[in-house]
Amino acid sequence: MENNKEKGILCYDYQFNYFGEKKFEGQLVTGATVSIAFHITSDDGKEQLFDEETAIEINGEEYYLCDVISVSYDLEKGFEINPSLNQANKVIMEKLSGIHFEVVSYSIDVLEGTLRDNPTLSDNVKLKLGSILDLPSSRSITVSEEVFMNFVCNDEEFDISDNKNAQVPSSWIKTKDRRSDVNEINND
Repeated sequence: MENNKEKGILCYDYQFNYFGEKKFEGQLVTGATVSIAFHITSDDGKEQLFDEETAIEINGEEYYLCDVISVSYDLEKGFEINPSLNQANKVIMEKLSGIHFEVVSYSIDVLEGTLRDNPTLSDNVKLKLGSILDLPSSRSITVSEEVFMNFVCNDEEFDISDNKNAQVPSSWIKTKDRRSDVNEINND
């Protein structure tokens, strides 16, 4: 079967959870997310493109690019990106000759309701999900870097120092049509 998915750059969302009462655009904030693209260059200088998140197999073990870095909250700088100190990072860095990353978008995550409220879920899916339908559901509002940094650094209510390391809830492929020209909320 032929794969017709457009290839692009593999990106991961690094999310800082928030459990306070802060609101953004009138909605309860559930977190803040930094999206990071991973650029991998082969020995011949060509950038590797993906059509989906794929584990990298090295010596029979599977590794994911999101494990190469850790993203941690910093009250003064917003966040820091550092190389992971785990074994996966060491193995991936030895195997891949050229890897670098860039921040490609910022978002503030807000409470949208529960999974039960999600109109995209069919009744059959809702029946299978059962009691977890009452778990909170969030959506992301893409914002400019300036709005993001102002929100996470200068808002005393958003001090999440006890939630130091970001979680990685999702991955996506950045193509020419996806997230490259997202409408952002600016301070204008």
